[in-house]
Amino acid sequence: KFGNDSNIYLYHYNKQKHVKKTDKVWKPKFINSYFQQGYRIFSFFFNIKGVLNMIQNEKYDDNTVIILSRVDIGLKLYNETKILNLLNEYDIILGNRTNVHGTDSKAFIFKYKYIDVFTSLYDSYELYILDKKLNNPNSVVTTCPEDIVMYHLKKKNMKYIFTGDTI
Repeated sequence: KFGNDSNIYLYHYNKQKHVKKTDKVWKPKFINSYFQQGYRIFSFFFNIKGVLNMIQNEKYDDNTVIILSRVDIGLKLYNETKILNLLNEYDIILGNRTNVHGTDSKAFIFKYKYIDVFTSLYDSYELYILDKKLNNPNSVVTTCPEDIVMYHLKKKNMKYIFTGDTI
């Protein structure tokens, strides 16, 4: 939220919390896709959950638009009319497709009524990885976070559109 009623929550980052969760999921040795550091993926999904929990308690109208964006990548101007028109037809607006299975993580645009889709991603990630370890044929294709996001959206039956940088 921006303006006079901004919410900022600072906390001491505890890397070990995510390392422990990673050790639980990745051991015994299990090679993750693209050799990414598992604790960083858990941390990423944990922060998505945390920031959305900050606004979830405020009980916005179901149609309030949320733009969940990574500020380290930078924000661009968005066309409000285009967003509202797309959200009449789609549940979630995504940026670019990263490969056959994924989406970039620059921004996710959706209505408040779908906030649980993103807050559940952190806990679901552990289940998805455990499922992949068991070689379930319906599990995630890769363990890459961009692919996990798409897998999660599909599991939640979300209707989405890739808009690239044209929003």
